Formats: sequence, structure tokens, C-alpha cells
Amino acid sequence: MPLQVIIQGLEEFKSDMSNSPSLIKDEIKQAMVNSVNVIKNSAQDIVPYQTGTLRRSIFTDVSTDGLEGMIYQDHSIAPYGRYIEEGTGEFVGHSRWLGNIPGVGWRWIRGMQGQPYMIPAFEQSLDKITEYFSEAIKNVVIKLSGKI
Repeated sequence: MPLQVIIQGLEEFKSDMSNSPSLIKDEIKQAMVNSVNVIKNSAQDIVPYQTGTLRRSIFTDVSTDGLEGMIYQDHSIAPYGRYIEEGTGEFVGHSRWLGNIPGVGWRWIRGMQGQPYMIPAFEQSLDKITEYFSEAIKNVVIKLSGKI
């Protein structure tokens, strides 16, 4: 289940941004880059690991305009990542066939609870994200007022 954050007024903001100086875009994009990276780092700290492959499969992407950011776990690197995040279901005493997982092999696994790492990473990062965007807005106001 993907986590989605909806920001009211984003479309209007995007429209205003297209008519704004590049300094605004640069500040907002830097805040977005900082935000996705703090979430990624937190997820990598939280995620359970044995070999580190799952940690290394967490990436970020920020759109060219900086208004959209994504943190994702690459399933081609660690296809079991979603089972760690979400669990395999409540199959107490039963096994679930996962099939041939590249790099892992053929596996049956017992029902297990998830050990979420993406959503907790996002939740733990909210204060820092707010700080990044507050600082960006402050910098824009200062720059537009001619103080810098």
C-alpha cells in the first residue's frame, strides 16, 4: 500500500512557481532533496538486515522542478523487501510459497508479521522535513526582499 501525501494548493503553487524566479525553484528543490534523503537514511537505519542488500535497495528520486520526491525500495535488487515491510499474512503454523527469489533461491516462508521501515522512516522525519521547507521559504522571502 503506497503512502501518499496530498498538499492542498499544490496545483496553484505549481502554477505560481512556473512564473517565479529560479531562486525559488532552487530553494524548494533543495528542500525536497534534503527531505527525501532524510527519509531514505532513516529507512536504511530502521530496516532489518542480514546482508545489507535490502538497505542498499532503498533509493530516492526528485523531479526536475523539485516539486515531487520519491523514496522507494527497488524490488529488482531485493524482491523480498515488501514482505519485510508488510509481512506475509497471518499464516500461523502454515507456510507460504514465495517462489524463486533472485539472489535468495526457492523459498517457503512461514507467515510472519511485517517489520515496517518506510512508513516509520517518514513519520520520524516529519519534523526535519518541516524544518527544511520552512528554511527554504525563509530564504526565498529574504532573497526576494533584497536582503541577500
